[in-house]
Amino acid sequence: MFSSRSFRDALSRYPTGVTLVTAFHEGRAVGVTVNSFARVSLDPPLILWSVASDTERCALFLAAEDFAVNILAADQRDLANACAA
Repeated sequence: MFSSRSFRDALSRYPTGVTLVTAFHEGRAVGVTVNSFARVSLDPPLILWSVASDTERCALFLAAEDFAVNILAADQRDLANACAA
């Protein structure tokens, strides 16, 4: 696990932008480009991101045990486009 301070420090360096949220479930990788990423709470550490509930990706994310939020740099546009719905 991580400290509350490191969580706050990481999120303070992310003003706004595009993220790539990824997960792995039953041998299948899934990723979605997200611009709805936001901090909700520091204690407990909570974030928010949105995906349409009527998509296959949503079902895969709900079934996955873990997910990762990848903050993209300006030169990673191709990656963001590849995972855009």
